[in-house]
This record gives sequence, C-alpha cells and structure tokens, in this order.
Amino acid sequence: MTAALRYEWRRLWSIRSTYWLIGITFGLQLAGTLLAAMGTSAVENVFDAAETVSQIITLGAATGLSPLFTAYIIAMFGVFCFGHEYRYGMIRATLTAVPDRRAVFAAKALITALLAAVMSVGCSLIGMFSSLLFLDTRGALSSDTVWYVVLGAALFTVLFGLCGMAFAALVRNQTGALAMVLLVPLVAENIIALILRIVSQDGGDAVELAKVLPFDAGAQMYASSFADELNRFLGYDPLGAVGGGLVFTAFTALLVAGAFALFLTRDARVPAAVSQGPLVNRTPHGTQPVGSANMPWGVLLDAMGSAGPPLTSSPGCRSGVVRPWPRPAGVFYGRQSFL
Repeated sequence: MTAALRYEWRRLWSIRSTYWLIGITFGLQLAGTLLAAMGTSAVENVFDAAETVSQIITLGAATGLSPLFTAYIIAMFGVFCFGHEYRYGMIRATLTAVPDRRAVFAAKALITALLAAVMSVGCSLIGMFSSLLFLDTRGALSSDTVWYVVLGAALFTVLFGLCGMAFAALVRNQTGALAMVLLVPLVAENIIALILRIVSQDGGDAVELAKVLPFDAGAQMYASSFADELNRFLGYDPLGAVGGGLVFTAFTALLVAGAFALFLTRDARVPAAVSQGPLVNRTPHGTQPVGSANMPWGVLLDAMGSAGPPLTSSPGCRSGVVRPWPRPAGVFYGRQSFL
C-alpha cells in the first residue's frame, strides 16, 4: 500500500494539469470572494455577519441558489486520477509497477480525498481573508455557523471528488467523465426534479423523490439558515444536513464500489506467468524489482510480452526487455520525465 501511495503521489505532481487546476481554483476563489466582499460591504448591516461570511466563502452556494463552483473544479482531480491513465494508456505502466489493483485503487481514492479536503479548506480560508479585508466580521469567523459551512463544503467536495474518480473508472474516458461531473448535477438532476414536480401537481407524492437526488441532497451539508428560510418560503422541505449527507455518501459509496469491482476484472490483464512472481528489471548489474528505489523510472519493463526465458533467480517471472515507453505529451511519471 505504501508503494501505491508513493507512486500515486509522484504521478499526481508529475502532471501539469495538477498545477493548473490548483492555480485556477485558488485564483477564481480569491477573485470571486474579493468581488463578493466588496459588493456586500455596502449592505453588510442588513444580514447577520456569520451569514454574510458564509455566503462569501461559498460564493453564494450556501443559499442554495447556485452550485459550489470550487467543488466542480476540484472534482476534476478525481476525474484526472483515472482519466489520464486511460487517455494516455499509462494504466499498463501503473499496473506493471504496482500489480496490486486494490492498493492502486485505494491509493487513488485516498489521494483524491486528501487533496479535495485540503483545497476546499484552503478556498474557505481565502473567503475568510477576503471578508476581513472589506467587512466588519464582528467575530463571525469564530462562529459555529461559519465553521459548519466550512466543514460541510469540505465533506461535499471530498465526496464530489470521489464521484469524479468513480465516473472516470467506470467509463474509462476522461472527456466522458468530465461531462458526467458537470451534466449529472447541473442538468440531469434539475430535469428529473422538474419532471417530479410536474407529476406531483396532480396530487401525487412524486416530489418527495426529489429530496433524495444525490447532489442536491449533498448540497444541504453546507446550506445556511438563509437557505432553510428560503426553502420554507418556496414550499420546499429538503433533507437536512445529516440526511442529505447520508444520501450523498451512500450514492458515492455505490459509485466507488462499482468502479472498484470493474477495475479488479478489466484493464491491462497481466499473464499468469508474470503475475505469479515479482516483476523485475534486468540491468547490466543484476536484477531489480519494478518500482524499487534504484529502478530507472524513465523506462518500463515490457512485462506484457514474452521477451525472454524466465529468470533463474526468480521462478515464474519473465525477463523484461527494457524499452522506452511511448511519450504522451504532458504526462511523465517518477524521477525521470517522459517528455
């Protein structure tokens, strides 16, 4: 498991999109919260200070009138976690270096969740900083209301990131997974909710099903008191933070479980003769296990082919011919770049 985590961590920071997404997320959050704080400063006495700060942190998402934009950007990390592997064919390299599929999947899920949590909290801190610059927070930054929103937004973002990872693992297509991350919560759920409301106008209880739409239910985790009052005014009674969180957690668990089950049974199957023993790399100075600290990361053991007789020192393994791996633009792993 440690080797899988180390491999996934190096892979993450070896991709340019990681740095681009981090910069875009924090940059948009800073610009958006600064503009929101400047615009709110003129009417800051109208609303409660904690409520105002909560709206600035989430860029209005705590009202329930807009999505949590930063969560959608951060969810792309989950998509790219598997999406890059399939887009550039590097899933073979990953499963060759770390043959334990359970460890590979668990490492991707842990890294995705950790990065999503850290970035979500970072975005919240940026919102607090913007609030301090332009508003009289009157102790709101230490209030339970604000930190409830911060915690709820972080949990929602973590689950959203895992959904993105599961979508990519299920469809094995980066573009398709990105489309699902955007279209399922923003389009599909709204269409379904609209249909249910139309059907319920004839006296049915179909509208109750709209409460368990996963992404809408999950958004209740960071909803503020203003959102509750607005929903009551509109005659809509959504699930609370706990109920909505449980629904979204269950939906995410089902997606991840399905992706995990499929990942174990498909993609880059290794011949039995290779999988029976440790993979090794033949060098002029002897042999080294694949993924060891001394293995040159700029080359890849061609363990998928029959390149030679089994090594006498490692029964059941094929000796690999070290070949340069194809050089996909923008992707490089380990210590030596493929670029």
